[in-house]
Amino acid sequence: MFHKLSVDDLRVGMYVVDTDVPWMQRPYLYAKEGLLDSGAALDAVRAEGYTEAFIDLTRCAPGSLPPELAALTLTGMEGVRDFLPPPPRVPLAEEIRAARSLYRSSLSQAKDLMDNMRRGVLELPAAEPVVDGILESLDRNADAMVGLCKLRQADDYTYTHCVNVSVLCVVFARGLGLTGDSLHAAGMGGLFHDLGKSLIPLRILNAPRKLNDAEFEVMRRHPSLGHEQLAQVHGVPETVLRIVVEHHEKFNGQGYPGGLAGDGISLAGRIASVVDVFDALSSRRVYKDPMPLSKSLSILFSMRGKEFHPGMVERFIRLLGVYPVGSAVELEDGGFGVVSASNPAFPLRPKVTLVRDAAGALLPRRELDLSETGMPGVVKTVTAKDLGADPAQVLGIPPGP
Repeated sequence: MFHKLSVDDLRVGMYVVDTDVPWMQRPYLYAKEGLLDSGAALDAVRAEGYTEAFIDLTRCAPGSLPPELAALTLTGMEGVRDFLPPPPRVPLAEEIRAARSLYRSSLSQAKDLMDNMRRGVLELPAAEPVVDGILESLDRNADAMVGLCKLRQADDYTYTHCVNVSVLCVVFARGLGLTGDSLHAAGMGGLFHDLGKSLIPLRILNAPRKLNDAEFEVMRRHPSLGHEQLAQVHGVPETVLRIVVEHHEKFNGQGYPGGLAGDGISLAGRIASVVDVFDALSSRRVYKDPMPLSKSLSILFSMRGKEFHPGMVERFIRLLGVYPVGSAVELEDGGFGVVSASNPAFPLRPKVTLVRDAAGALLPRRELDLSETGMPGVVKTVTAKDLGADPAQVLGIPPGP
């Protein structure tokens, strides 16, 4: 996790990273990667006239970080550690086919679960194979399912949101080092997090506009309603119950339904709250178009330490990448492409499928690993119109939900 500092704030034991920012753009950025192991090393950096540097918080020596930066690490988060997910086991193009079939069946299952709940029937066992399939797909190639969640916008937000949150909760939990039953519970919690919405009047749930104050007060009951239903079922994991009731709680205590704050919110609730907001921002609604992925992450970042616990948003961005899978981007050499794979080790340097060159000419599709030496960096995200292609089709995702 990278953080920019003034060189005056550097300390012995901090680990400086090279972010590959061109010298002409930032001539005062110190970028010789390595551990600052002595006071002499600090003096040398300052004597050379540098004014700022990026450090990797996860590689700094214990005790070298001031409290406000140490709070961005996993210190104090019991049972959680920094974890880089394993590399994909199968190519994206191969997993896309399996993931698409699974995604469609998951949407159908989510719809059945919510519709049955409206009739007073709660069928938890039916969700087991859905979550099992999500876990297996993410294990083969997480970028495939994440790309589907964000590039294939189905019509019914209520059901797609449940599936998306399930997928992203597992991605986030896995990225925090959780395994086994904890991952499965994160997926189940994501799938059921909005269960209480099945008990909200449809005129409010499906309103083709933003809700008024009175309607929103009714909507705010859905975490409690869902929790009440699930708590009556024997054997539901505590993680699932926490996700359902806490996914709208906020670090600053201004969330609902319990007004929980700080450490009063479980890790599961913290994971779900970040994921829930990200998917809501980046999804199509009846009253708004989806927000670009990078813009959605930017808004999340602005909420860190207020709505979200310190360090949680930064970790989520590290996992998805500053430019998540499916983002259309312009490169430093003038080319355009689509992000085809995340790179948690270097979030600014994903893999990109090249589409056009600087002159605008279409190119044979080939993948570039921007983390390799000599590769251009990303300048900015662009629209599909700027790209001249549908990002989903570039990644091999067929039309349709």
